[in-house]
Amino acid sequence: MGKVRGKPGVIVPAILYGVPLPSPLKVEAYQFVFVPSVKGEVDYKIATVPHGEVKTEGILKQQPAKQQTTITWECQDASDGWYQLLITFRFQRLFRPPQEPLQEVNIRYEFYHKAEIQILKP
Repeated sequence: MGKVRGKPGVIVPAILYGVPLPSPLKVEAYQFVFVPSVKGEVDYKIATVPHGEVKTEGILKQQPAKQQTTITWECQDASDGWYQLLITFRFQRLFRPPQEPLQEVNIRYEFYHKAEIQILKP
């Protein structure tokens, strides 16, 4: 993965529900959705902050433009704390010869994982 410039974006996990949920609620997985604007390749990595211990990683080859791809991080054994989602997106710039090197964009998001969430009653 290449160098990420600037401050990371922040992901705020959300729980949407319409029926009563048990409390505490155990967090079992996170789903991240990628929708690239152009065809390309996505490398992703979820790691701890600040140590960078990798929890999961992968490569999504030849992702079509404007089509949704979801990755799931099974986090049952993850401890509470800050994590980062590191993304590298490689794509061919429009109207460029195919032999030209791929354009690369690196993005970093941070989020706080808590293994159990207390559901507040209204």
